[in-house]
Amino acid sequence: MAQLIDREFANKQATAQEHEEQSRFRQVHDQLLSLEESARRIETTVGNTITVLEIKGRQIGQVVIEALGSVQFQDITRQKLEQVSNIMLDFAGHLGGLCSKLRQGSDSVQSIRSQMFAVESVLERYVMDDQRAIHAQSLGKATATKSSSLPAIELF
Repeated sequence: MAQLIDREFANKQATAQEHEEQSRFRQVHDQLLSLEESARRIETTVGNTITVLEIKGRQIGQVVIEALGSVQFQDITRQKLEQVSNIMLDFAGHLGGLCSKLRQGSDSVQSIRSQMFAVESVLERYVMDDQRAIHAQSLGKATATKSSSLPAIELF
């Protein structure tokens, strides 16, 4: 009988330990399921964040490109205005010199006539094809189509 009691007691202990282990396994299982769900939420959040960052990055890139284009346009405009200003200053100086020569009568008519047409040297200062076309139009000359030997992008 003592052996029977010992066996029953051992069985009860084993069953209690088994229930305790099963309870611990269930806790670990539940924790793993909770961890898996948390990992899925984090993955979704990270995915959404990356998508938003990609969209914002493209938007920022577009704004930067537009700003650079605006700066480049302003720089080209500034350069053209400076060029016109320099040409006008040179032209004023040239005309002043011609006027003084005409008043003094010191040069021959042929010499004065050749200096009058020296203004055409302005054409050599042009760096853009549209400047040459406008110049030709102002003189009543036919504008030539863009030369295929010229680069598609004009650098100056």
